Amino acid sequence: MGEPDPFRLKYRSALTELIRDVVLHPTAGAQKLVIAWTTEHIQEGDRQNFITLVQAELRGLHEGNIARFRLRPAEFKEWQEKA
Repeated sequence: MGEPDPFRLKYRSALTELIRDVVLHPTAGAQKLVIAWTTEHIQEGDRQNFITLVQAELRGLHEGNIARFRLRPAEFKEWQEKA
Protein backbone atom coordinates (compact mmCIF):
# COMPACT_ATOMS: atom_id res chain seq x y z
CA MET A 1 0.00 0.00 0.00
CA GLY A 2 1.41 3.38 -1.02
CA GLU A 3 1.60 6.65 0.84
CA PRO A 4 -1.58 8.74 1.00
CA ASP A 5 -1.74 11.65 -1.43
CA PRO A 6 -1.45 14.84 0.68
CA PHE A 7 -3.31 16.91 -1.91
CA ARG A 8 -6.21 14.47 -2.01
CA LEU A 9 -6.32 14.37 1.80
CA LYS A 10 -6.30 18.18 2.02
CA TYR A 11 -9.30 18.45 -0.31
CA ARG A 12 -11.13 15.21 0.51
CA SER A 13 -14.29 16.95 1.73
CA ALA A 14 -14.29 19.47 -1.11
CA LEU A 15 -13.83 16.70 -3.67
CA THR A 16 -16.74 14.73 -2.24
CA GLU A 17 -18.97 17.81 -2.19
CA LEU A 18 -18.19 18.81 -5.76
CA ILE A 19 -18.49 15.31 -7.25
CA ARG A 20 -21.86 14.99 -5.52
CA ASP A 21 -23.00 18.35 -6.91
CA VAL A 22 -21.98 17.40 -10.45
CA VAL A 23 -23.81 14.07 -10.30
CA LEU A 24 -26.92 15.44 -8.62
CA HIS A 25 -27.21 18.40 -11.03
CA PRO A 26 -26.36 16.89 -14.43
CA THR A 27 -28.06 19.61 -16.45
CA ALA A 28 -25.93 22.40 -14.95
CA GLY A 29 -23.02 21.74 -17.33
CA ALA A 30 -20.32 19.89 -15.46
CA GLN A 31 -17.32 21.88 -16.68
CA LYS A 32 -18.89 25.25 -15.82
CA LEU A 33 -20.00 23.97 -12.43
CA VAL A 34 -16.53 22.60 -11.64
CA ILE A 35 -14.79 25.84 -12.60
CA ALA A 36 -17.23 28.09 -10.76
CA TRP A 37 -17.22 25.94 -7.63
CA THR A 38 -13.43 25.63 -7.63
CA THR A 39 -12.95 29.37 -8.07
CA GLU A 40 -15.10 29.99 -5.01
CA HIS A 41 -13.77 27.24 -2.70
CA ILE A 42 -10.19 26.30 -3.63
CA GLN A 43 -6.99 28.30 -3.15
CA GLU A 44 -5.75 29.83 -6.38
CA GLY A 45 -2.49 27.88 -6.42
CA ASP A 46 -4.32 24.56 -6.05
CA ARG A 47 -7.20 25.15 -8.47
CA GLN A 48 -5.78 23.51 -11.60
CA ASN A 49 -4.64 20.41 -9.72
CA PHE A 50 -8.05 20.19 -8.05
CA ILE A 51 -9.89 20.51 -11.38
CA THR A 52 -7.68 17.77 -12.83
CA LEU A 53 -8.46 15.56 -9.82
CA VAL A 54 -12.21 16.16 -10.17
CA GLN A 55 -12.12 15.34 -13.88
CA ALA A 56 -10.23 12.11 -13.21
CA GLU A 57 -12.69 11.10 -10.48
CA LEU A 58 -15.67 11.81 -12.72
CA ARG A 59 -14.17 9.71 -15.53
CA GLY A 60 -13.49 6.88 -13.10
CA LEU A 61 -16.85 7.00 -11.33
CA HIS A 62 -18.63 3.63 -11.29
CA GLU A 63 -21.07 1.70 -9.14
CA GLY A 64 -18.24 0.28 -7.06
CA ASN A 65 -16.96 3.64 -5.83
CA ILE A 66 -20.01 5.93 -5.69
CA ALA A 67 -20.49 5.36 -1.94
CA ARG A 68 -17.26 7.28 -1.36
CA PHE A 69 -19.09 10.34 -2.67
CA ARG A 70 -22.30 9.59 -0.71
CA LEU A 71 -24.20 8.80 -3.90
CA ARG A 72 -26.96 6.26 -4.30
CA PRO A 73 -27.08 3.88 -7.27
CA ALA A 74 -30.24 5.55 -8.63
CA GLU A 75 -28.56 8.98 -8.55
CA PHE A 76 -25.51 7.62 -10.33
CA LYS A 77 -27.62 5.87 -12.97
CA GLU A 78 -29.61 9.03 -13.69
CA TRP A 79 -26.36 10.97 -14.10
CA GLN A 80 -24.96 8.34 -16.47
CA GLU A 81 -28.08 8.53 -18.61
CA LYS A 82 -27.90 12.33 -18.86
CA ALA A 83 -24.15 12.67 -19.28
